[in-house]
Amino acid sequence: MRKKIGKEKMFLLGIALIFFFAIPAFSFPAAEFQMEGIVTNINGNLVTIRDDKGKEVTIEVSVNDIKVGDRFLLKGQLFKSEQMRSELTLQEVEFLTNQCHINLSDVNIIPQLQQQTLTKVISWIEKKDCKLFESFKASRAYYKQLKLRAPVPTPPLGWETGFLTNGEFNQYMNILGAAP
Repeated sequence: MRKKIGKEKMFLLGIALIFFFAIPAFSFPAAEFQMEGIVTNINGNLVTIRDDKGKEVTIEVSVNDIKVGDRFLLKGQLFKSEQMRSELTLQEVEFLTNQCHINLSDVNIIPQLQQQTLTKVISWIEKKDCKLFESFKASRAYYKQLKLRAPVPTPPLGWETGFLTNGEFNQYMNILGAAP
């Protein structure tokens, strides 16, 4: 079931998207952005929208009558550092596995991360600084050691749930809920 989007909502969401993706004034637009999806979360004026493939984007809006379950079409421009990625380049994978010593299975989840975390990780890749990935590696290693219905060890320094995919985060919450 599709909900019709009023012109005011569409305009305000378009404007909000542009401001959300705006980075310093010296940046240049690099790509058009369009996403149709369903509102999955509202936290104050932050609205999370998930498309049919499971990709999520959180934007800031000023429209008050948005509800979880509403369907929206977002349009705007992305700047180079904010472009949605569906995969890493071969050079990026080689950098992460060979130079930063990150397991290939962990490298493969990077495009599945929430947009905010993905943007951060992509900026780290662009800086070519493996030290920036220590919290990523520690968080991934910590998550992999967790077992359902077992005591949960103390998370490592730098632990971030943002380094988990949506499915992994749900599993993590199940593990915490079932822990003795």
